[in-house]
Amino acid sequence: MTSIDLTPTQLIAKICIAAASRLLRETTKPVIEIAFACGFFDHSVFTHAFRRTTGVTPSVCRKQR
Repeated sequence: MTSIDLTPTQLIAKICIAAASRLLRETTKPVIEIAFACGFFDHSVFTHAFRRTTGVTPSVCRKQR
């Protein structure tokens, strides 16, 4: 799916998840802090959106770095 195929909301979510992925790999900040920094104010919503987009949870993403 290209950026052109996404709605504005989906594109923003994709960008936020990409930023979160980078922070998970490159920092040791807590997952909840990264979620807040990327615009998610509920840990479970962040985890669900992250898994839906990447196929793994934020914790698994961090371990794969």
